[in-house]
Amino acid sequence: MAQLKRIEVSLDFEQPIQEITSIISLIIGAHPDRQLEILQAVDQHIGDAMALLDKSKQHVEDKTFEESAK
Repeated sequence: MAQLKRIEVSLDFEQPIQEITSIISLIIGAHPDRQLEILQAVDQHIGDAMALLDKSKQHVEDKTFEESAK
C-alpha cells in the first residue's frame, strides 16, 4: 500500500508569485525522478491559462473596437 505524505500549507495571497514558486519547488523536490514531467505539466497548464486570458482580452478589445466604430 502506498504511503500518503501530507503537508499543510498556509499561503500569503499578497505574494502569489513567491507562493506558487515555493510550492512548485517543494513538490519537484519531493519527486526528483519526475521533475521534468511535473514541470512540463505545469507549463502546459500555465500555457492553456495564458491562451484563455489572451483570447478573452482579444474578444474584449474587438468588441470595444466594434462599438467605437459605430
